[in-house]
Amino acid sequence: MYIPEADFEYLIRTLSEARSRATELAVSVGSRLGSEHPLTQLANAAASNIENTLREVRSAAAERQESAGGLADLGSALQIEIPTPHPAPAPVSTAFTPPAGLDPEHWLHAFVDQLWAQARASGGVSFESAERFLQQRKDEFLRDFLIARRMYRTYPHLFPEIADETRQTTSPLG
Repeated sequence: MYIPEADFEYLIRTLSEARSRATELAVSVGSRLGSEHPLTQLANAAASNIENTLREVRSAAAERQESAGGLADLGSALQIEIPTPHPAPAPVSTAFTPPAGLDPEHWLHAFVDQLWAQARASGGVSFESAERFLQQRKDEFLRDFLIARRMYRTYPHLFPEIADETRQTTSPLG
């Protein structure tokens, strides 16, 4: 069965968006109902199923690209040499200048460093790998956020400055 490359791109983009939404939903349900609630487990299973489907679509797209040899296969069938063009590599700047006011602990630094490491290791970065790295950062943020939220709810006395701000914004006199 022939599937055009544009359809693969559309499927990958749509499944990536669905995975992000399902992950957000799972985190939201988990934070409201608890991680052991059946709805939380169902949301996590849905996100996992979407991730598996996305992985299979990417694999099928990669297999299709490998099997579609194009000019190289045509050249070997006709027994002629077809030169492959080698574009000159663009000069790469390795300096990342963060926007003003961005803390060194900000996730953007680690994300850019991870992209640079990938580019150096493999000679380039694909959209899918950048998307995967960004999704990992997002998942890490959501996990950290949920842990911080649980800590605040469980131990509010350890965060007096936040508790004072909350009381001021909710007080009828404020």
